[in-house]
Amino acid sequence: MPLCGWLSLEGVLAEYETKRKAGDPEFMHNVADPGSSASDVLYTPRQGQFLAFINAYTKLNGRPPAEADMERHFRVRPPTIHAMILLLEKKKLIAREQGVSRSMRVLVAANQLPPLE
Repeated sequence: MPLCGWLSLEGVLAEYETKRKAGDPEFMHNVADPGSSASDVLYTPRQGQFLAFINAYTKLNGRPPAEADMERHFRVRPPTIHAMILLLEKKKLIAREQGVSRSMRVLVAANQLPPLE
């Protein structure tokens, strides 16, 4: 049982998918417009999964994930997570407050994020 009423990572993902499948507009994604081109894409598929995870986790838990949450979800080592966060911040896809934990904000509109896999 999670402490303090927080959902487990598996619970977060299951709840996100349930709401998305139920058609909740807050958890829907739009398929790329037919007029969009590959040059319109701001991020790689892997970066998109990180953005989608941060967005979904934040919506479901009311706060952004810790790096440890992302490590468990993506099954990668801490340096990989940290490097991705720095890259996303450099590309201005997320914003963080220096020295404040769990301060990530996704700067990409939710309807431009891929579905979380």
